[in-house]
Amino acid sequence: METEQDTFNAIPDRYSQKLKKCITNCLSFNPETRPNAIALVQRAKTYISSDLYNVGSVAIAKAKPDQSGNIKVEKEPPRGIDAVSEVGEKLAPISSEITPLSTSQLTIRVHWNLLRTLKGHLKSVSSVAFSPDGRQIASASGDYTVRLWDSATGAELRTLKGYSNSVFGVAFSPDGRQIASASGDCTVMLWDSATGAELRTLKGHLCSVFGVAFSPDGRQIASASGDCTVRLWDSATGAELRTLKGHSSWVFGVAFSPDGRQIASASSDYTVRLWDSATGAELRTLKGHLSSVFGVAFSPDGRQIASASGDCTVMLWDSATGAELRTLKGHSNWVSSVAFSPDGRQIASASASSDCTVILWDSATGAELRTLKGHSNWVSSVAFSPDGRQIASASASSDCTVRLWDSATPTRRNAFTKYRT
Repeated sequence: METEQDTFNAIPDRYSQKLKKCITNCLSFNPETRPNAIALVQRAKTYISSDLYNVGSVAIAKAKPDQSGNIKVEKEPPRGIDAVSEVGEKLAPISSEITPLSTSQLTIRVHWNLLRTLKGHLKSVSSVAFSPDGRQIASASGDYTVRLWDSATGAELRTLKGYSNSVFGVAFSPDGRQIASASGDCTVMLWDSATGAELRTLKGHLCSVFGVAFSPDGRQIASASGDCTVRLWDSATGAELRTLKGHSSWVFGVAFSPDGRQIASASSDYTVRLWDSATGAELRTLKGHLSSVFGVAFSPDGRQIASASGDCTVMLWDSATGAELRTLKGHSNWVSSVAFSPDGRQIASASASSDCTVILWDSATGAELRTLKGHSNWVSSVAFSPDGRQIASASASSDCTVRLWDSATPTRRNAFTKYRT
């Protein structure tokens, strides 16, 4: 029979601190099991840290489950314990399940997905992007700024200021030297990613700009706007190259194909449209969604397109024919963003309102793989790191955070299994 020590020995070292936080803050389900929780903390201190018992006892005294069994904290935990992100929220940075097997049994299951939460924006975070080397994350917000973060530590590196309106979209150039951002002031701004200096402003749109993307060679920028157009710009000079017209309503998202020959755009006219990037000619219109389309992405091999819609679905399309391949259903509210993993095997989608989740899907079968929970408000954007190991998600309204997740299948281990007092 597996012992407590066997279980701890099987847990990777990088998770030991997370496990400590989980145990010290989550070992309370009801008054009857509290003595058992304290006993479990006593047993745990042998394997994790000598100060666990004292910390755990204080945390247990302050922890209180609601009627649904979700543990909440009435006031801030002792100094030095950061497992609770905000007062009144579910415990973070890791989620946990506590199951009362009986008055003398307790099982703890730990989920390892959430890595860290990036806080600093003062209003909704609309978009998030990784740098090509994966070392930095850029986020765009309703607080009129773009912020750069260290993806390894979560530290804020710098704040890019210059807008007089909300920033809705952000993208790194393929070489990582520039950042493009899209704003409600009808412009696209280019920044030096190393210094944060403003390089130039692209003007031409007649309404808010919601999405922005660099071509694979970095020479062009595509922008999506509420003026129903997609515009192409020369990234070196800022000159407008051409305007793509065809949508009958706002355009929210835009993406280049991996070879740079095509552009996909997502619109509130319920369609995705494909364009020839060299000529601006419309190639085909993808119809099937029953509501606005907010996000669009090409698969790494360019053969598929994923679209995110207000009809609560993600649709996959054949980019060559425009045929609908499959529909991914699982979100309970509108889907705001979609992204392929770098190897093309997974799709991440972000959802809104009461859903507040990121769902990972198998791109080949359409099967739902797992759900990432942690945001307290709607999730506006999602992006994979270049190595595919992490996922960044951006949230809006009262949340105002960027969260980093481990994209791998979470390990669920019972820290203590069927321990009896």
